[in-house]
Amino acid sequence: MAGEASAAVRPAVGLPIRWRDLDPLGHVNHEVYLTYLEHSRDTWFAMNSNGSLGPADYVVARLEIDYLQELTIENESVDGCCRLAELGRSSLVTEEALVMPDGQLAARARAVLVFWDATTRSSRPMTPEERSGFESGIALGEIPET
Repeated sequence: MAGEASAAVRPAVGLPIRWRDLDPLGHVNHEVYLTYLEHSRDTWFAMNSNGSLGPADYVVARLEIDYLQELTIENESVDGCCRLAELGRSSLVTEEALVMPDGQLAARARAVLVFWDATTRSSRPMTPEERSGFESGIALGEIPET
C-alpha cells in the first residue's frame, strides 16, 4: 500500500497554527506536531469507518516522526495528511504528514494503531466491516514525495 495511489483522496485537514503552539524559539513546539498528526489521524480513522470508530477504538502502539522543516506563526496553518500503509488482523500502520502552505513537508510520520476493546482493556481483531472500510484506501490529503 505504501506509495500507491489511493482509491480516493479527501482534502487534507487544515490546522491553524496558534500563538500558544510556539516555543521560546518562535517555532511550533515538537510536541505540537504530534497533536496536529493526532487530529489528522483521528479524522482519517473516522472517515474510513463511516464515523463508527473514533479515538477510543484504538491505541497508538508506535509512532515515529521525522521533523523536516520548522513551522512558525508566519505559516498560519499546516495541512494534516494520513493514509493506510499496512493492514493487519488487529492493527494497521499509517503514513502521516504535515504539509506547509507552499507544499513542502514539515514532518512525516508512521504510526502503528492497535484496535482496542475498552471492556477487556486489550487488543481486538477488526470486524469484517471495519476491515472493509480501511481496505477502501481513502486517504486524507496528498503526501508529497521527499
